[in-house]
Amino acid sequence: AIALDPLSAPINAGAAWIYLQAHEFEESARQARRALELEPGLREAQSCLALALLYQGKHAEAWAAMRPLAPPGFREPRNPTDAIVLLFRQFVATRTRNPYARAVRLAWLGETDAALEAIEEAVRARRPSAVMLRSEPAFVGLWGSPRFRTLMEKAGR
Repeated sequence: AIALDPLSAPINAGAAWIYLQAHEFEESARQARRALELEPGLREAQSCLALALLYQGKHAEAWAAMRPLAPPGFREPRNPTDAIVLLFRQFVATRTRNPYARAVRLAWLGETDAALEAIEEAVRARRPSAVMLRSEPAFVGLWGSPRFRTLMEKAGR
């Protein structure tokens, strides 16, 4: 798709998400930055860039990418990792419509049981994203869980 329309920010952002799911975090970040050059402030690219940097352990850079996504009035701690944790906790508390997105944040926060419950909800609701359980970087720590493996089977993955 990029070959057909290299100047499309949404297409570049979509490619960034594909690289993220493939655990190619540097390429994901590069592609997300390209999308942001084409369309500054594109939330899909901003989110992907933040996660790609986070999975590389670059917390200060990840927070710099996440900061524009924080809601108005967000009280930012000094430590970038604390800021990310606080933003993820706020996301989990307020964004209940998408159980898969909630599961990603909970898994990153290390809240395994709550993450698995959210994944179960996503699988029950037949969320299209549930087929990506095996490739989701946030769920790498869940691969050894029998409960997670059962959910992957239920999701058809």
